[in-house]
Amino acid sequence: MRRTAIAALTLAVCLPLSAQAQDREALIKNALRAAPPSITDNATVKDWELNVLREGTSGWTCFPDYIPARPGNSPMCLDDQWLKWVDAFLNKTEPVYDRVGFGYMLWEGEPGSNTDPYAAEPTPDNEWSDN
Repeated sequence: MRRTAIAALTLAVCLPLSAQAQDREALIKNALRAAPPSITDNATVKDWELNVLREGTSGWTCFPDYIPARPGNSPMCLDDQWLKWVDAFLNKTEPVYDRVGFGYMLWEGEPGSNTDPYAAEPTPDNEWSDN
């Protein structure tokens, strides 16, 4: 009986961790699709809550698809200037840049406004793109 209880407890603890690890690996794999290996091999990978999923050393940061707004193919790898845009987007503030930034977004993207990053649908004045 005691062995059964220990086995059940071990299974109950390990299953969520295993699923969490699979989710983490899936997010990392998705994020790394955004750029060529010369960028992604040593890039940091974060989720959209800015949790580090994988540490990197290159100065590049990759993000998986942005699911909170709407699903789509939108992974991206960004330099430090583009990270200022991410910070501004997440905090709904105006970004401030001090030089040109670079970002890789090699997948087709998702529909969205070219003028309002928070728009959920087309309007007559938000320059909607269907990618």
